[in-house]
Amino acid sequence: MGNKTSYVPSGFSNCRAITSLSLLKKIISKLRPLKNQDVFFSKISYTKKTLGYKNIDIDQLSNHHILLITGIANSSSLIQYLEQKKCTIHHMKFHDHHNFSKSDVGKIKEEFDLIESDKKLLLTTEKDYTRLSNQISELSFLEITTTLIDQREKFDNMIKSFCEKSKNS
Repeated sequence: MGNKTSYVPSGFSNCRAITSLSLLKKIISKLRPLKNQDVFFSKISYTKKTLGYKNIDIDQLSNHHILLITGIANSSSLIQYLEQKKCTIHHMKFHDHHNFSKSDVGKIKEEFDLIESDKKLLLTTEKDYTRLSNQISELSFLEITTTLIDQREKFDNMIKSFCEKSKNS
């Protein structure tokens, strides 16, 4: 049996707390990976500019009123990130993997229209942007990047090895 890899997604634990080797080891011990399994830790980062309808530098969001639309399991890190930018957040939270109906879209548009500000932004996640952008033209999103916290070279080598084995079989 080949190597199996266990992934710890960013939402597994409060990643801001994963700052010490002892904490990483504690998480690994709770996962109890088999000897032929590796555990890799990752984090997400947000881009420095909104994309979509409005391209605004993230550091320029102070005093903006943001209607944030999320259909993700845990939006707390995104909300905390935006709160650090000193903007006012109006959050419409939907279930993870939500299929937005015409009624949902209508409510989103109504809520956005109710915001009385010259500095307002209709913002969502990259994932939800793909579901909503053809229904809401004023929609912007924040792109995310995933970065491995440690063992990047080992991870890359495992992927390359897997691809080589697949190509040769």
